[in-house]
Amino acid sequence: MSPDPSTSLAEVLRASSEVLSQAGVSSPRHDAEALASYALGADRSAVRSWLALGVSINAEQVSHIQALVERRAGREPLQHITGSTGFARIDLLVGPGVFVPRPESELLVERALVEVQSIVIAGQAPVVVDLCSGSGAIGLAIAHECSTAQLHSVELDDDAFLWLQRNVEALNLGARVQAYHEDATSALPELTGRVDVVVCNPPYVPLDATIRDPEAARFDPPMALWGGIDGLDVIRGIEANAARLLQPGGLLVIEHADVQGETLPLLLMSSYHDNQRVWTDVMDQRDLTDRPRFTVARRAGTA
Repeated sequence: MSPDPSTSLAEVLRASSEVLSQAGVSSPRHDAEALASYALGADRSAVRSWLALGVSINAEQVSHIQALVERRAGREPLQHITGSTGFARIDLLVGPGVFVPRPESELLVERALVEVQSIVIAGQAPVVVDLCSGSGAIGLAIAHECSTAQLHSVELDDDAFLWLQRNVEALNLGARVQAYHEDATSALPELTGRVDVVVCNPPYVPLDATIRDPEAARFDPPMALWGGIDGLDVIRGIEANAARLLQPGGLLVIEHADVQGETLPLLLMSSYHDNQRVWTDVMDQRDLTDRPRFTVARRAGTA
């Protein structure tokens, strides 16, 4: 695909899609359009309009798109190349050093928002904690949808915390959103028994698992992936901290691997303190592909 003084955008996209398809990218046409949009400084709808009109682009623009396509063909994540990703109804800044949020995590946002809205209807300001926050995706999506929610996002990894800070600043949701550079298994002692909802997408990949997705294996930070022999090491610490943070009746929503749809609920149902069960109403939820994806539980006890 050598640059000509003027090349049709349709031709560039066809060639880009072919390169990405041969590289094993699962959505070559989508990614080709996204990269062209980024290179041309336009949104996808504009690019599609230009396609319909038979618009051509100059040699410099073609070269720019080609360079981006070669990076994507090397399986660099699309989101790292463009520097952002859509999640729920917000745009997040992402790049090297932070986990790229997946669409299935939007289900946690939806479930948490049901709880948050019920608290708002009761005339209260919901207190939400997002543990292992990474880019801030889950917590910030909740805070964006609920203007009275008080959000506390916790991330330990140095690089990921920088991305969390960038997103907090970019979304400009005000003082009701706070970011903490702390260990999610012990963070926020000052909020003990005061939290309404804890959400978490922790590292949960078992050590003997094979990560087949080159983008995840090569670019997602290891701290965001690996969860010990059974994938539940970090989750055990999260469970204990969530139990401390949540007030009685508070809700825990925690993502897990599709092989943990029985083991994580069992872990919660087996948790006792002073001979009292810590969690009630433990239920596992499935994603849109009908795979086990996250567990929901309520903090036992009387307010």
